[in-house]
Amino acid sequence: MSRERSPERDKVRHMWLESSGTMRFKDIAAALSVPESQVREWKNITMASAPVLLGASF
Repeated sequence: MSRERSPERDKVRHMWLESSGTMRFKDIAAALSVPESQVREWKNITMASAPVLLGASF
């Protein structure tokens, strides 16, 4: 059985999309108190299963 999806993962995506893709992962990680590597992992997982939005990659 897999783990439950972290609500922080949705916050990361929302913050990034709200910034029109200009907010750096380092800044998002600092705002949410999670490691930058975790933000990058969520980005890779999310974009593997979702289309590109707003003309920029997540």
